[in-house]
Amino acid sequence: MILFGIEFSAAQLVLLAANGLLILLCIAILRKLGNQMPREAAQAPAAAPAAKQQASAAAQEEEELIAVITAAVAAMMGKDAKDVKVTSYQEIKSGKATANTRVYAGRSAWSKAGRAAQINRYI
Repeated sequence: MILFGIEFSAAQLVLLAANGLLILLCIAILRKLGNQMPREAAQAPAAAPAAKQQASAAAQEEEELIAVITAAVAAMMGKDAKDVKVTSYQEIKSGKATANTRVYAGRSAWSKAGRAAQINRYI
């Protein structure tokens, strides 16, 4: 039997049709499972208290911040992020003007570092 320019035996055609039906059956099952999963996921957070959700959101932001700091430190050191461990960090509040920071008052840490790199390049 020739179909679309390809020669098939009767047994191959039956197997091809069975595979097609099996794929359609799998798609139908996955659609039914997919429709049920969002309902269960939507009901679970609704039952959780709001304070617990805020605490988990703050913890996630904290982890993301530590990941970004670790990546920045690793990039500056030229090492892999797995080799660098950030054990603590502290926010630096600008506002105190000393002799060395008078020029940088009111700037972010990144701005200060960029300015210092530009100035020190010519010294």
